[in-house]
Amino acid sequence: MSEDTEWFYEKDGAQQGPVSAKDIQQLAADGIVQPKTLLWCEGMENWLSYQSSAIYVATPASAPPAVPEQSVGSDGAKAPPPIQESSVYAPPVASQPAAPLSPAPGSSLPAPRAFRYNEDYSFSIREVLGTGWTAFAANFWPTLGFLFIAAMILGVASNFLLPVFFLTYPLLGGFMFYTVRLLRGERPTVECVFDGFRRRFGALAMLSLIISLVSIALMLFLSVGLLGAIFSFSGEIPAEYEMMGQIGSIVGGVIGLILIPVIFIVSFNCFIATLLCLDCDLGFREAYSAAWRAFRRRPWKVLLFMLVAGLISYGGVLALYFGVFVTGTWMYVCYGAIYEKAFGDEKPALPSA
Repeated sequence: MSEDTEWFYEKDGAQQGPVSAKDIQQLAADGIVQPKTLLWCEGMENWLSYQSSAIYVATPASAPPAVPEQSVGSDGAKAPPPIQESSVYAPPVASQPAAPLSPAPGSSLPAPRAFRYNEDYSFSIREVLGTGWTAFAANFWPTLGFLFIAAMILGVASNFLLPVFFLTYPLLGGFMFYTVRLLRGERPTVECVFDGFRRRFGALAMLSLIISLVSIALMLFLSVGLLGAIFSFSGEIPAEYEMMGQIGSIVGGVIGLILIPVIFIVSFNCFIATLLCLDCDLGFREAYSAAWRAFRRRPWKVLLFMLVAGLISYGGVLALYFGVFVTGTWMYVCYGAIYEKAFGDEKPALPSA
């Protein structure tokens, strides 16, 4: 194996890395990586303990085994002891990379993952919808229940106007990160709903405030345009104000229509930035900048997907209010699939149905 080989290691049931072989040896010297800690790199079929790997270096604290008594050959020279099969490292046959190590049941927020951006990422809307539905269907009731919990908490917070501006993305962020972990083949628990309060709460609250202000601006200008048109053509305002009403309706309507794609863009960036805050422990500025970079790479594809996602989400209204939860949950998982394309591993593990 070359010195450039990237290694992954297990800590507290969660996958860490990638790091170099020297980093692994330094972690072992620091006591973080133990001889029985599991390691994996590309080309290995399964996870292997550190002490059985090709990069194992005994630490000073580890006393070497006693040297066995050497036998004497027929010519009087000492012959080497027989090689024990268990002491020889045999590299496994190269195959497909192993699936990421899943955390133990009951574990919640994993350690931050190293930031990674796939510059040439791409996705098809059909593929994203299919991937999202597969993961959602495999975990239908838990996923639906987690979104319901988040929605109920936001519903209570909406009675107090100010808090809801800052709680939306800490709550939805925990749910969205839960869906990303499902896409990676992990087994997150209900505690994930509150992960947004455990990591980067300030950044997530700022994202909530931004999307709330943009939404209010959109509704305000659309309302001005609609009311101006109604009063202008109904004849219920004095003639001297009629021209002003028509101008107001036109200006408000045009600005409102301009804000529709703007809110699509801001919503996408906030979704992706939220996941970056929780997954990679990025701050607000770094996360939003990275999300904007991903949007600029595929702007029309993202806008088209958001239009499709919006139609599917609101199509759930036809199946009464419960249908909105089903279609909305499905779309959140789809956003997670796009995030994995742009910032995740090259081959994320998908949960089996």
